[in-house]
Amino acid sequence: MESFDDESKGNVADKKFDPFTVVNLDTNSSENELSHENLPQELIILKRARLLNRLLNLSASLFLMIVFISLILTLPDIARILSLFFVFVFSIILCSFEIGITYLTKQIAINFGFLYNASGRVLLTVILISLLLSIDDNPIIIVCVAYLVFVLLVFVITNVCHTSYGSYVRNEHYFAWEAGKWFV
Repeated sequence: MESFDDESKGNVADKKFDPFTVVNLDTNSSENELSHENLPQELIILKRARLLNRLLNLSASLFLMIVFISLILTLPDIARILSLFFVFVFSIILCSFEIGITYLTKQIAINFGFLYNASGRVLLTVILISLLLSIDDNPIIIVCVAYLVFVLLVFVITNVCHTSYGSYVRNEHYFAWEAGKWFV
């Protein structure tokens, strides 16, 4: 019987735990590598949905930053500039959340945990839309609002179809921090 401390296997305690690694338990197989075929179908779908939502949210936050840059000098009063500043802050938070720098995602997870579930994301999007609509009736704002609604619908549909999506992203961020990775 082989022990876990066997030199050929390596020390199990030294290895980092990855919650999304699926181990092939087939003893007849000589393959130790994980392949795309070994992953459960749900995990493959969650990874693809995560990539799609990550790209949509990054583009939405960049679009919000473009709105900020294009309108900051043209607004006449301080109240609209303040609303635009809050839109910019929320877009920075969303961009930092989606870029996946582990220190930032841990801080965002601690302070802005509502970004992981559908109700929190709906609340953030409603706040962003109301702030944007209170600024002006500029066509770029209307297009930005429509894009935010589209991104929100994709996120909500992902959460409804795959109820484990929020916990998947949360675990992805948490275990990346625990494993010492710089990026998720």
